[in-house]
Amino acid sequence: MHWAIGIDLGGTNIKAAAVDVFGQPFNQVRVPTLVEQGVDGVVEQLAALVGELCGRVQVGGPPVGIGLGVPGTVDRENGFVVLAPNLKWQAVPLGELLNRRYDLQVVFENDAQAAAIGEHWAGAGKSVRHLLMVTIGTGIGSGLILNGRPHRGYTGRGPELGHTKLLLGQDCLCGCGNTGCMETMASGSAMVRALSGVERETGEKTLNKLSSRSIIERSDAGEPLAVKAVELAMLSLGSAIANLSLALDLELVLIGGGVAEAGEYLLTSLREKITGAMFPYAPPRVEKGALGNWAGAIGAARLAFPEDTKVSVRGADL
Repeated sequence: MHWAIGIDLGGTNIKAAAVDVFGQPFNQVRVPTLVEQGVDGVVEQLAALVGELCGRVQVGGPPVGIGLGVPGTVDRENGFVVLAPNLKWQAVPLGELLNRRYDLQVVFENDAQAAAIGEHWAGAGKSVRHLLMVTIGTGIGSGLILNGRPHRGYTGRGPELGHTKLLLGQDCLCGCGNTGCMETMASGSAMVRALSGVERETGEKTLNKLSSRSIIERSDAGEPLAVKAVELAMLSLGSAIANLSLALDLELVLIGGGVAEAGEYLLTSLREKITGAMFPYAPPRVEKGALGNWAGAIGAARLAFPEDTKVSVRGADL
């Protein structure tokens, strides 16, 4: 049995999975990311997870390789993490560091692009050739499949929908150091800021500690302040997605990340905003990803399989 290890390295959690050639994870591990321990501490975690999965899988021999989704810019050819702000990493030779522990090929990808590949391979995008994946969490990530293949662009970084510029809120400073980035208006963090601002203006107080998930749950229940916060976020996100879809004629937009798991109101609002912004042109379908928070790990595993491995994926070589 051929299998690979897929790892989704996040600023909060690391998700690792043993994945077969059909995109099915059959052994999964999730641990908190020890960002405060620096590069060495996180590399120790990654090496330990690889060792744990290799020890658990008793059939089919060793994995064919390791795929790693990273929240930032990666140099796929040279095994470098160029920049990962949430990890506080810059120019980290992660491939070399892991190869010292395991004699396995290590392949890198941006985490949102890995999620798009996972959904295209084994999730909600299996029959789709023009697909945008948007992950909503602390920030906003995006991955793109065009003509059945991952689209990484000229520099290899892929799309950065969260850092597209909108006229709204253009004085808001983003974590990237620029201003006016869409994720400052539409991410989970932006929803928390928006609701906090509304409550200050109206003099109303929230009963619970604010989180993006709780805001969406409250909007599902029809709470006016939460509805307003979500509507403002989806107006910005919907405008950005509409612009990209008008340019690329997308078939499907998949929404993933922790925020997407919270409620249906977010998707309903987002569909309305995209449809309004694209009129009179037909909008893409907007759905929640089918693989949940494991899409990135599954997509990373897909890239770890050698090019000549027969896998059940629509389209050509990834």
